Amino acid sequence: GDLLNKIGRTHMIKLSEFMEKMKTALSKNISSLEDLRAAMDSLKKVRSMAAKIDIKMAPIDESYLLLSKYNIVVPQEELDQYEGLTYNWKKLLDLEHQQQELLQKVSPQFKDQVIEGMDQFLVDFQQFVKAYHEEGPMAPGLTPSEASEKLKIFQHQFDNFQKRWTTYSGGQELFGLQKTELPALNDLAKQFKLLNQLYGLYNEVNSYTRSIRDVLWVNVKFADIEAIMTDFQQKARRLPADMKNWPAYIDLQNK
Repeated sequence: GDLLNKIGRTHMIKLSEFMEKMKTALSKNISSLEDLRAAMDSLKKVRSMAAKIDIKMAPIDESYLLLSKYNIVVPQEELDQYEGLTYNWKKLLDLEHQQQELLQKVSPQFKDQVIEGMDQFLVDFQQFVKAYHEEGPMAPGLTPSEASEKLKIFQHQFDNFQKRWTTYSGGQELFGLQKTELPALNDLAKQFKLLNQLYGLYNEVNSYTRSIRDVLWVNVKFADIEAIMTDFQQKARRLPADMKNWPAYIDLQNK
């Protein structure tokens, strides 16, 4: 009886949690592309569940029918939850229908937003790329410290571009629009990753060398320093070969 109850309760809780999660998701206002995508994803999940709801309900119904047949006591709260499953599922389907009608009304304006947003994004991104090559961390004549500060500024801007790209490229997929290809975005992402590896290590070494300058010679533990600097050297050797002619790497080797 306990095992039967546990099986039925486990299936029921999973199904109830799914219904509650979808109810919350489909009750949200749609005021952005992200909201629209989330609503469409939720609708797909509800439709997918609708195709197999009978299979999901079967072990639950069977468990509670057998528990009733053999007069096994089940907490009233649990029975109420079981008896409310069918009602809650019907309410979720009603909500799904309402949300589908709403999406049909609001989708055209969001489609226009995707088209216009991607056009503006491409203009803004080209300006960013130009500024990056002219004034960014790889610009000629910068000291490693200056380049490190530039990296922080341009990385923050690039993160925002990646978020916009995710929104608008996802919108194109959502509405079946022709997908924009932007290999320059991936190329820059790879370069930023390398730069962060390099300047992360560069700043780590600088921070450590500054800290040991303030230590009295009598308190210096040369074995510890040697071990730490050896570790830094090993990390530097593991950096990609492409960056070994970059100023920060050369400076790092001279530390």
